[in-house]
This record gives sequence, C-alpha cells and structure tokens, in this order.
Amino acid sequence: MMDESILRRELLKTLPISRGPLVVRSCQRSDLDLLAAWPAYPDPYSVFTFSFAHLGPREMDSLHDNRQRQEDRITLVADHGLANSIAYLALLEIEWGRRESRNMGIRVHPEWCGKGVGGDMLAAVRDWWFANGMGALRLDVASSNERAVGCYEKAGFVRSGEFWREASDLIGANLADSKWRFLDGHVRHVSRAPEVRFLLMELKPG
Repeated sequence: MMDESILRRELLKTLPISRGPLVVRSCQRSDLDLLAAWPAYPDPYSVFTFSFAHLGPREMDSLHDNRQRQEDRITLVADHGLANSIAYLALLEIEWGRRESRNMGIRVHPEWCGKGVGGDMLAAVRDWWFANGMGALRLDVASSNERAVGCYEKAGFVRSGEFWREASDLIGANLADSKWRFLDGHVRHVSRAPEVRFLLMELKPG
C-alpha cells in the first residue's frame, strides 16, 4: 500500500483543476490574507465568517504551516478570472488507507454567493477526487442550512443519517423571535442547551 504522505503528495500534484472559468488549487499562505479580508456573512450565516480574520501575520503564518502539516487535511481555494480566492474548500479527516474524506468545509465569498460558485467548486473537487482513485466523500451540515444542503444534493451527495449537536450559543435566546425562524423544525430542547439537527451526507464514486 502506498505510504499516506506519498499518496497525499501525489494527489496534490494533480492540481490545479478547472471547471469553466473556475480554477481550483491548493491554498497558499497569501490566500489566507485574502480569505480573512472577506466581509462578514449576513445573518443567519454570520457563524460562517472565518474565525482567523483577526490574526496577525505571524499567527497567520503559524496557522498555514499547521494546516500544511496535517496529513489528514487538504485545503483548496478557487479563483474566477482575475478574482482570487473567492471560494474555499477543506477536505477533512481523510483516511488515506480507505481513500475517503470523512468531512468537509466549504465557504464562498459573500459577494459571490448565489452565482453557482459553490456548486461548481464541489463538482470540480468531486470529479478530481474520484478520477484519482479516491473513495467516498462525507460531510455533516446543519439541516437548517437549506442553501448548503441543496448545493450538496445538486453535486450528488445523499443523506445517510442525522444527529443532534448542542448549541450553547442559543442558551437564553428567544427562539420565537423572527430572527430565529430559520431554525423552526431544526432545534429541540432536551438538555441544558438547545440542540440543532445536523445531516450526515455522503457521495460515493460510480
């Protein structure tokens, strides 16, 4: 069996990949600065604003170096024409022995949302992953994030299960307020904090 680090390195050599005007490539240190400069997402997507936006240069260097050293992670960005780093996708918890990725994180620049960028990037990464002999792609997503769920389903992901995750940030929140309407049917109260429903989704080759 090919050594895990060698398999990862060989896979990265097949980048960049294209889908129409979108070019998907490995994330470089300079891309973190571009991602950090994205404007904040509006509610109810504000939780997806990058948490490293406040870091200084040395901390950003360290973040990039740490991610590069993670053998079970591949971090990608997408360019569109002259616009760089307008989307981000991380393949996470990769099990190289099984050639599977157990989770995924994806973000699209707030000003590029709704323009098909997320779907194109997912499709490009899906095709690239499978073309290189890799196996299943898996992820979890809040069931209330209907935009993301629809994007994943369009790329071929199917629902394989669900689970509930405690949302401590909702403690004391008035969920009857209209600002939380998007959570209707996606939250329950069984413990100290409300719990939000998440979907498990997967996509297999063939």
